[in-house]
Amino acid sequence: MKKLSLTLAVAFVALSAYAGAGIVRPIEVNLDLNQLPNGEYPVSFDPTQIKTTAKGNYIEFEIFTLDLFDSNLVNALEKGDCIIADDNMIEVKTVKKEEGYVSVNYGMEGMTDFETYDKGHYRICAEDDFPTYTSQGKVKLLVPITVGMTDNGIDGDPMKTKVVKGSKLGYYLRNSWSNEFFQFNTTITIKNGKVTKLTRNYIP
Repeated sequence: MKKLSLTLAVAFVALSAYAGAGIVRPIEVNLDLNQLPNGEYPVSFDPTQIKTTAKGNYIEFEIFTLDLFDSNLVNALEKGDCIIADDNMIEVKTVKKEEGYVSVNYGMEGMTDFETYDKGHYRICAEDDFPTYTSQGKVKLLVPITVGMTDNGIDGDPMKTKVVKGSKLGYYLRNSWSNEFFQFNTTITIKNGKVTKLTRNYIP
C-alpha cells in the first residue's frame, strides 16, 4: 500500500477534527479535457510556450471551473461547521445573513463572503470581488489560424481594447504588453470541440 502524501495526511487529520460538523465544499465538477463540452472556460497559460504553425497556435491551457456551492448547505451553516474553498479550510465562527449574501466570520480571520450566483447556488466573493476557481487540469489545444483574440484593458486602461487577428496571434501573445494570462482575466470558448474565441478581460 502506498503511503499517503503529507498533504493528504494533514488534510485527513484536520477534517477528522470536524467529525460530526457540517462540511461545505464546492460542488464537484468532472470534465473530460479531451472532449470539452461547449461553453466558456476560465484558463491560464504561459505565452512563452506557444507553438505557432500554419494551422494556428498550439497552447497548453490550464482549465478552471467556477466554484459553486449548494445554497441549501450555505444557508444552513452554523458555528462549528467547516468550509473548504480555494485549498483552504475555514472553521465557521459566526454567520451573518443578508438578502442574497451570507458572510462567515465577518470582520475576523477566515472571513468568507458568499453571494447568490443563480437559483440554488452561491459563489464565493473573495478579495477584490473575485470568485474562486478549481483547476481541472491542463490540455494542449489548437487555436485555429482563423481565431484571433480580444484583449481588453490595454496597458491597464479599461477603455482600450485590441482585436488581434489569428495570423498575428502567436507573436502578439509572446510579446504582449502583459504576460499575465490567468483564470481571473482570460477565457476560451469551446464549440464542437474547437477553440472559437480567446478573450482577456480588464481587471483593476
